[in-house]
Amino acid sequence: MKMRARGIYSICKTTGVGLLLCASLAGCAGTGNNNTSIPTSAQVNNYIGAEPLVGPFGGVLNMRIDHTTNYFNLLDEGYLGSSPINYIGGISKAGQFQLLSPTYTNYPSSFISPIYAVEVPGDTVALEFDSLSSPSAYGGQAPAVFAESDGCQTFSNHTFQLIQLGDDTLGTAGYGFVTVNAAQSGWTFSNFDLLRIDGTDTKPVALNAGACTQTAGGYETSVPATLAGQPLSYTIGVSPNGYFVMNRGESNIVGSNITLAPLVGVLQPDSPLDTGALMAANYAGFEYDYAADTPQLPNPIRVGLQPASFSGSNASQTQLVGGVYPLGDPTKTPSTDIAVTLGKQDPNHNGLYPSATVTFSDPNAKCVNTPYGGKSAAGNPICTFSAAAVAGNPGGKYVLFITVLNPVSTFGTTTMQFLLYQQ
Repeated sequence: MKMRARGIYSICKTTGVGLLLCASLAGCAGTGNNNTSIPTSAQVNNYIGAEPLVGPFGGVLNMRIDHTTNYFNLLDEGYLGSSPINYIGGISKAGQFQLLSPTYTNYPSSFISPIYAVEVPGDTVALEFDSLSSPSAYGGQAPAVFAESDGCQTFSNHTFQLIQLGDDTLGTAGYGFVTVNAAQSGWTFSNFDLLRIDGTDTKPVALNAGACTQTAGGYETSVPATLAGQPLSYTIGVSPNGYFVMNRGESNIVGSNITLAPLVGVLQPDSPLDTGALMAANYAGFEYDYAADTPQLPNPIRVGLQPASFSGSNASQTQLVGGVYPLGDPTKTPSTDIAVTLGKQDPNHNGLYPSATVTFSDPNAKCVNTPYGGKSAAGNPICTFSAAAVAGNPGGKYVLFITVLNPVSTFGTTTMQFLLYQQ
């Protein structure tokens, strides 16, 4: 993706702890780059991310997090306006989550609000991007997901298992695969495939070779592509332990109604996962509902992205149990009204569970007249939806990405997803 012209606005602010925050779209203290203009410690982590938004937003995100100085800098290079959107602020804890509190943006100040995030330091970050956009215009957006980007990696024929983050105009895809051969600068791809949850192969176009280069926000691999007769660039990040993100240039397709959702994934394990240990772990992450219309809530009230927690202490031998937090506040006690049944692990793809199901409480009786309806042991209505899950154990911590078909939303069959990271 080409860098867009920067604006001329700059701001410097001293915080209560004496940290100078200086954000400049034209340059600050002569650095000429707002993603490097803020003082950092030796512990700063650089991330490249795939943004779920479309329209004038959408595209590549850059992020820096420094837990020594306790600040973050989030830069939206995908914005089609006059300059990238920049956010700067402090970091604190909120239960199992990090609370990112913006103190500055070059976008309207009404967009400043707290952001909940889950980080595996030096590997990946997922954050609640809804809070950075106007709720009336962009409610129900997927989380933004990042991979660490401190250098161009080299590895041979690593296979990553993916989910498509949200729906796009080319059809709902569930999960997929790609094998990457990464030289210092040149990357090649094979076996790229995306399947719907029912197993239907969407037969995506093969990926061209790409090149890893240093950019303003870190190191990223750009892959040239063509869609609707227009050139665009897919941007890929792979972390040291095997987290994968691919932005597919949603908003680059100017003048068309085509959008391509990002892909997120994890390195395929070398051997089958211990499903019991996977289910016994504790997780923090996000529930995302494309339609902002969950079975637990009235139609629809724009709560498409919520912090969630699943605890091994609630798990049974066959189900992982958890739920979202009241009012989206992760300092409160999470609900336990969602159960994930992974089913059998695919014998040919370690960490893939293609026949999973997810059960939700159904207080609004949305599922009663569908094949998915039923009642719990306590006599309460429930919904049980088909799903697929990919899991891994990068860096010795489990990660679980689940994509679910919601057939009873106001808008027809749509996607629900869970991005869960072991704590």
